[in-house]
Amino acid sequence: MLLFAHGVVAMQLVEFFYGMVTATEVAYYAYIYSVVSTQHYQRVTSYCRSVTLVAATVAAVLGQLLVSLAHVSYFYLNAMTLASVSLAFLCAFFLPMPQRSMFFHRKGAPDAR
Repeated sequence: MLLFAHGVVAMQLVEFFYGMVTATEVAYYAYIYSVVSTQHYQRVTSYCRSVTLVAATVAAVLGQLLVSLAHVSYFYLNAMTLASVSLAFLCAFFLPMPQRSMFFHRKGAPDAR
């Protein structure tokens, strides 16, 4: 975004959206932990972190190759990124709803009075 827009307002928008992405990562892991049994938490966490790091690496290398070798403009890279993120957003609507909450309505929890 900063390639096409300059100034303080553009930087504020970038920081706002970066903050939103960072905040949604917490919700993403809370969702995963609410649909997975507790004995699988460590394995699921390692899979999710691994997939995230591999995807970021592949995206960075692919972006660099497209710019360096295929001479793709940054505009088209941004368009591909927007399409990928939009597709991921739409896929989130098809995830099953959690059957239990991680934070509320625990049975057997001690009373906090």
